[in-house]
Amino acid sequence: MKEIYLARLISILSLLPFLCILVPAVAQDLPPVVLSEFMSSNSVTIVDEDGEFSDWIEIRNISDNPVDIEGWGLTDNENNPFKWTFPACILQPGEFMLVWASGKDRKPAQGTLVNGLRQQVYKGITGTSVNDLISSSSYPGMPSNTEILTDLFETGVNVDDNYGQRVYGLLKAPQTGTYYFWISGDDNSRLYLSSDEDPHKVALIAEVPEWTNSREWNKYASQKSGAIYLEEGKYYFMQALMKEEGGGDHLSVGWQLPDGTLQQPMPADQFYLAPAELHTTFIHHPQPNQIDDIVFALLRRLQIGPVQKKRRAG
Repeated sequence: MKEIYLARLISILSLLPFLCILVPAVAQDLPPVVLSEFMSSNSVTIVDEDGEFSDWIEIRNISDNPVDIEGWGLTDNENNPFKWTFPACILQPGEFMLVWASGKDRKPAQGTLVNGLRQQVYKGITGTSVNDLISSSSYPGMPSNTEILTDLFETGVNVDDNYGQRVYGLLKAPQTGTYYFWISGDDNSRLYLSSDEDPHKVALIAEVPEWTNSREWNKYASQKSGAIYLEEGKYYFMQALMKEEGGGDHLSVGWQLPDGTLQQPMPADQFYLAPAELHTTFIHHPQPNQIDDIVFALLRRLQIGPVQKKRRAG
């Protein structure tokens, strides 16, 4: 059996972001997947799909070929290298993957889209403009809470004051042809659509400049998009943003299909999301004023040798 010796270089004070580096001390058949980074005592960086802060580990395929990591182990105990194992998953060349050390033990199938829209709510933000939401330090990475909408492209009515929200997903066009979209919201609301799955290609297609009543679709001409051509079976990233200050609040999106069918609001089952994120069985929380000694070992079954940990000099 070929031995794999992995030296760990970890040296960061607790409560600060830190880098976990895998360094080969002696390597025969070195694994092409490395632990590229992890965050300890996470409270200000990114949140998981539940809107919660947990520590996280990032892995990366540094090879030029896809790597099947099913059955690989991730652990905080070098004596138990398979404390948590990866589900069926292929890491493509250069691909990164983030795993949460949350204790939630989730292993959703990777690479398969799931039905629904993701709603992210950002509380404690004043102002009526979507720009107030976008310029907030909590947007987009730190929502107050996150939910999956599976019924309609519509959120609750008269929920709260001084908040904003983002609702997004991949729209799978059911027909080829010309579509029209509408947005209704209170206060300022905007609807964006990409030319494909890439969220970086979105363009503003409709907006509510001030406010409307719930499911009021024709108060402003800008609520309705122009003619938009989509192809059946293709995915298009769509996103709605809304900002509420006081009084009533709501958000909904509708559409007209090429065959003339009008749905206001549109059904959420036309949208898809990437699968839920991976979560380990263990939770990592270093003690204050201590150097972190936790070792996250990424090891392949049947090819495990001694795992060493080192502190960085100085």
